[in-house]
Amino acid sequence: MEVPADRQARVASLGPDLPVQVRAGGRSQATRDGVRAAPSLPGCYLFRDPDGHVLYVGKSVTLRTRLASYFATDRERKVIAMTRRAATVEWHITESEVEALVLESALVKRFQPQYNVQLRSYPHYTFLRLADPGGDGVPLLELTQGVGADGRPHFGPFWDRTSAEQARDFVNRLFSLRVCDGPLPSARVGRTCLHGQIRRCQAPCLTGDVGRDPYRQAVDDASALLRGDAMDLVARLESERDRAAASLLYERAAELHQMATTLRTLHGKRRHLRSAAHVQNFVVVVHDELRVGAGGAQVLAFSGARLQGQVVVQSGLYGRDDERRRAALSRFLATHFPISRALEIDRAELDQMHVVASWLARNGRRSRYVPMPDGAVTPDAIRAVVARAVMAIDDAPSALDSGTNTARRDAGENPSPTE
Repeated sequence: MEVPADRQARVASLGPDLPVQVRAGGRSQATRDGVRAAPSLPGCYLFRDPDGHVLYVGKSVTLRTRLASYFATDRERKVIAMTRRAATVEWHITESEVEALVLESALVKRFQPQYNVQLRSYPHYTFLRLADPGGDGVPLLELTQGVGADGRPHFGPFWDRTSAEQARDFVNRLFSLRVCDGPLPSARVGRTCLHGQIRRCQAPCLTGDVGRDPYRQAVDDASALLRGDAMDLVARLESERDRAAASLLYERAAELHQMATTLRTLHGKRRHLRSAAHVQNFVVVVHDELRVGAGGAQVLAFSGARLQGQVVVQSGLYGRDDERRRAALSRFLATHFPISRALEIDRAELDQMHVVASWLARNGRRSRYVPMPDGAVTPDAIRAVVARAVMAIDDAPSALDSGTNTARRDAGENPSPTE
């Protein structure tokens, strides 16, 4: 279908490489009567001055209502000042609320509008990276900003440097990983290392090739914990503990028991560590009466933090209708997964990760998380995910929950241009 020239011009005015696809758009004078042309759909809007400079970027689940609020009689002085300077307002329609949020964040960072206070800068996240600075096969955990394309495993993101340091210190103590920077030191230097003497490090510099296999196993265990696979690790540690006790290796059995107990406690308190840095595929089922009606839900596909696509699916279908619904979901999943890309997360994707995580946290009662396997997606895996997605679609939240979340979401749209 040919895209109208005026729409092409409006989309082009937003700049290249938009994070989401803009469905449609419009423009009017920045007046009370002009904004009535905006649709009651989700999307982003931009107020521009007579020279075309962007004054403010916002988003809404219902553009017409949101834009009308800027010309209400009880406006704040900041709103009055911005609308007096504005000559035009344009809107860009998205498929969903979360797409509008992602687009808004990207446009604020791109244009740096005068009246936007929040979202102007990228979030600063810290990751843990499994580095091998000496290339000797004895890696260590180090802190890094962002995820590069070096192919090394990254774990995170952590909200701040302090939480990343605490996670690194905990994992190092639990698995006795090396903490010295640079290439692996010589045996002479290693004998004077305090961490080795107090058994806070496995001292691979002293054990040589004989100690490499146990150290690699410890690194694998640490990686599993940082990915969030705590209970699988606990089960393996308990099995090794039982074998050590049966072999009369009581000291080793006690060490394994202490590690398993610590991990169980950590998991039980919901403080287990997890990774969002590696390519992780999942779908989110969202019940949204404003967008798709009471009998349907949106299914959104994510790879890592990137929104790959979405589809609207109705609930309560049976017989051949249910078969068609499942077939449509299967085609949707096969189209969007697996996602093959380099393990590199730039600032834009970190920003999407932050926006999507915040949105999911606000919509916990309306949304259901369904994980997808990484790598190749088999027909059996697709059928299993479709079954879980259909259950989530048909398990709609109560009217009370839905109304509460709608009110909370609408209340979160502050009409002040300095939100």
